[in-house]
This record gives sequence, structure tokens and C-alpha cells, in this order.
Amino acid sequence: MEDSQPWFYIPLNQEFQSLRAIVVRSGVAPQSLISEVEREIRTLAPGMPLFNSATGEQILDQGEFIFKIGVYLAGGMGLLGLFIAVVGVYGVVSYSAAQRTREVGIRVALGAMPRDVLKLILRHGLRLIAAGVAAGIVVGWLVTRAIGHIFHGSTGPVVFAVAVVLLAAVGFLACYIPARRAMGLDPMNALRHE
Repeated sequence: MEDSQPWFYIPLNQEFQSLRAIVVRSGVAPQSLISEVEREIRTLAPGMPLFNSATGEQILDQGEFIFKIGVYLAGGMGLLGLFIAVVGVYGVVSYSAAQRTREVGIRVALGAMPRDVLKLILRHGLRLIAAGVAAGIVVGWLVTRAIGHIFHGSTGPVVFAVAVVLLAAVGFLACYIPARRAMGLDPMNALRHE
């Protein structure tokens, strides 16, 4: 009678992998430790296959490549959005100030001082900017809170402060440039302006 041999059946449609990970923490440089650990494993278990020997940083770098691309794309889209917002703010506020050219001509013809004209246009434009900044901060904070669980980390007050200062500065320039232009206008030309 024949001795029966033990058999272990693995179906072809299933993957069978017995993966073991060894994590070594040491004060030694990780790259030099890899070869020592592999040598010790081969001494203790010569038939054990070894693969993917790497430091923790190397493993993280391999997996983070796609996330880094995503971060760069998101950052680029954010900068593009900020640029579009800056151009939009400048256009709206500058147009609003330019619409008052006729009013400025009448005020100058009636004896208004140039600094009064500057204050008038700046006050009107800065009200628009303040309302937009306040609404943007509230909506930005709400959106950040709503989607904060999706992204790792948080958007801090520095990001909001930079965006607010940049957009407010652009808005101020958008008011100031047409106001300076209006201060130097001849009242007759300003009155004819359509």
C-alpha cells in the first residue's frame, strides 16, 4: 500500500498570498538595516521568499505619486480660480467707478475738490469690496467645514487672510485708478462722457 501524501488545493481563480510584513524600528540608518534584516531572515528561514524590501519613506513615496499629482492639479486650479477672481473683482469695481464719471464731472463743475471726488469713489468701491469679502469669508468657511472631512489637514486662517488681503488690495486698486483718472478730468469732457 502506498503512503498518502498531504495535498493542499488552491483554486486557480483565487489569489493566495501569505504576506508578512516585518517592521523594524532602530536608530540606525534604514537603508543599511535592510540588508542586515534580509540576511538574518535567510539564515533563519532559507526557503522564505523576500521581496519589496524598502524603507518606510520609500514605500510612502511610491504610493503618494498619484496624490502629489492631485495636489499639484488642485493647487493649479486654485491659483487659476484666484486669478479669475482677481480679474473679475478688478473689472466689476473699475466698471462701477467708471460709471460715475458723469457724476464726478458735475461735482467738479459745481466746485468739488479732487480729494472729495477721490473719497467719494473710494467709499463706494470699498463698500462693494467689504460686502464681497465678508460674504466670501462666510461662504469659504462654511464650504471648508462641509468638505473638511474629505481632505487631509485643514485650511488655516493664513490661506483665508492671504486671499482676503489680495482681493481687497486688487479691489482698492480698481477703485483708486479710475478715481485718480476722474480727478484729472476736465468737467466738460466728463459731462459729455457716456
